Amino acid sequence: MENNKNQTVVSGLNRMRFFYLMLLVVTGVLLLGHSGFRHYSRHYRGETELLENNEQQLILTIDGEFRQLENASLLTASITEIHDYSDAALGEQDRSSLLTGVSQRVTALSFIDNYCDFAVMFSDDQSAGKLSQGTKDDLGTSQPYRKIAGDLLGSENSLWLSGLGGDSSKIYYFRRIDDNAIFIGSFYISELERNLASTKESGIGIYVLDRNGRTICTTSEENRLKYELPDGFENGGSYTVTDDKYILACGTLRNGWRLVAVRDMEEDYNFYRRVLTESGAIMGVSVVILIVFNILLTQLRDAGSLKARAPEEDPLTGLYKAEEAENLIADRIDSCDAGATVMLALVRVTNLSEIDENFGTSGHNGSLIKTSHVLCDFFGTLDGNGKNVVGRTGTNEFVIFADYTQYDLFKAHDELEKGLMDLAQALGQVWLAEPGDVKFTIGAAVYPDSSKDYDELYELAAVTLGKAAAEGHTFMIHSPEKKKDGKEEDSGEK
Repeated sequence: MENNKNQTVVSGLNRMRFFYLMLLVVTGVLLLGHSGFRHYSRHYRGETELLENNEQQLILTIDGEFRQLENASLLTASITEIHDYSDAALGEQDRSSLLTGVSQRVTALSFIDNYCDFAVMFSDDQSAGKLSQGTKDDLGTSQPYRKIAGDLLGSENSLWLSGLGGDSSKIYYFRRIDDNAIFIGSFYISELERNLASTKESGIGIYVLDRNGRTICTTSEENRLKYELPDGFENGGSYTVTDDKYILACGTLRNGWRLVAVRDMEEDYNFYRRVLTESGAIMGVSVVILIVFNILLTQLRDAGSLKARAPEEDPLTGLYKAEEAENLIADRIDSCDAGATVMLALVRVTNLSEIDENFGTSGHNGSLIKTSHVLCDFFGTLDGNGKNVVGRTGTNEFVIFADYTQYDLFKAHDELEKGLMDLAQALGQVWLAEPGDVKFTIGAAVYPDSSKDYDELYELAAVTLGKAAAEGHTFMIHSPEKKKDGKEEDSGEK
């Protein structure tokens, strides 16, 4: 009987231990499930905010592209000779001479950017400026003015259009100048896609849709948007649509087109649901799973709380502004490893005042925009993820941070000098009317040879640039011991 009593006590203790163990397991699973749900909700909100920020930033960027062409059309419309062309009192010879003059002025304005078409078409189907053969084919008629004015513009004063004549590679802008003249501008869709490329790595799909919901361009592998847009979206405005498996941030561009940013959350959703399912199936090791997932969730929470700060950009060139570039370069100089070889260089357009006199505002802006494109392409900063930095520090001046670090210091310095010679040659591609009408001077200082401090490096580069300009060199490198200069014949400049 005593044995039975002892066995009963032991059995009760075992049942209690089993009960406590099961309670611990169930509690652990519930806590894990609750923690997972909270983290998913927080992660979801973070992704929503990130998506909305990306959408608003892209709208500003794309609207800038559209605004630039619209402003260019207004400048074109201000040419008084355009309105005189349809004067019935003009003779054929006077009209032909007038057309030639208008064409020269419109062509000069086209240097604002790399446009496919930049022209004025008159009611007699004559055109002035740049009008590509591809656009003429896209219009597909012997009366292109009538097609644009009647079929395309109709009662509208202006129109943005893609897919003209079945050609989906261009975006067109038409604007009625007066009753007898229409402005025609276009650029390749690839220019638009370049602004959207930065979102690919973040897992965000971008769609640009016209007023009818037709896809103009997209970064997604699927050409058509597979999710339903909210009711009333066609009326404009900004919306955010949330679902367990996707998030849509929808906005309206200045021309009435729509920009839709998509974040597919199905993989994230399935991941959290699978965690809960498998946690219930492996209760015996739930405590271990709880610890591991708490670590993972903490790391994910920390990672999800980081918010990218959009850098301040120069509105004309898209480069970092002076203060932004200074902070970024100073940080990179401060974090340079021992044995590093980096260059801080200043590039100056030395004849900008001459460009202003010969080409006006369009030439001024065009020369700076083309220079920024060459610098970004040369130093590989187009995607914003490289180790080099290009910024705009003044009206006609650019700052460059370039890393030439190698195991062999002598080879690194040789590559740096060669890089400056190649840069001078690359800048020779920047011209407006003819090669050589945009001139440059480059001054460079080297870390750590010249200094290890950003302010000192910048000052030395500025002094070296001034010396190079005074002595007629294309570029010059500062050295505490001697000056290494590249003369015109070394750099390819004439």
